[in-house]
Amino acid sequence: MSSLVSSKQVLSRLGLWERSTACAMVVLGSIDPLFFPYTSKVSPQNAGTQRNKQPPGFATVSNQKTITIELVGSEDRILLWNQISNKLELVEDLTIISVPNPAYTPVFTSWPQKIGITSSYWLTLENLLTCACTTITLEDSRLKNKDVDKILRKWKTGGFPNLERLKIHGRNITNNGTTILEMDWMELNVMVIQTDDGSKNATIKTNVRSIEMSVILF
Repeated sequence: MSSLVSSKQVLSRLGLWERSTACAMVVLGSIDPLFFPYTSKVSPQNAGTQRNKQPPGFATVSNQKTITIELVGSEDRILLWNQISNKLELVEDLTIISVPNPAYTPVFTSWPQKIGITSSYWLTLENLLTCACTTITLEDSRLKNKDVDKILRKWKTGGFPNLERLKIHGRNITNNGTTILEMDWMELNVMVIQTDDGSKNATIKTNVRSIEMSVILF
């Protein structure tokens, strides 16, 4: 299959042709069928310049396995997300740029290797507990210290087997007197924790409204 196809072919495959005939799109061969909108046909010779010219929109690509998605909740973007959400394991690095109160909350049926989400208030603890990423970065999260406690306890019992780095930033992640792993905020900083079976260690760092866990790789 050619790595470049016509916009009509791609939109037809997505079921979007009747809704958005003006949108030309590209299929990246190494992660087909992930699709990215552009404002004109893209050739290997002008791909870089076309990316720079595209308007603020659904997705940009810095290479064939790195995707940045702007979550604004339009109909075409919802349909496109539904098409790619079960193939995210083919993506190395996914960044989701959220806007305040998006009209649509994405559902993850697969996970990329790494994920970063700005304005991640919509990502619940239940969602996060299913995450299979190696790196998780959440900005402006609504998770609380008690949620972090559940996450770390799951890791200690063998959960999140792929996880190498976790960072959560949010106004509820703070030194408010609650404990995490039965330790207070200051005690937890630069603490090394271990899985119950002794197979993994991780360093915890706390900061103003953020907490980070880095697994120590042997």
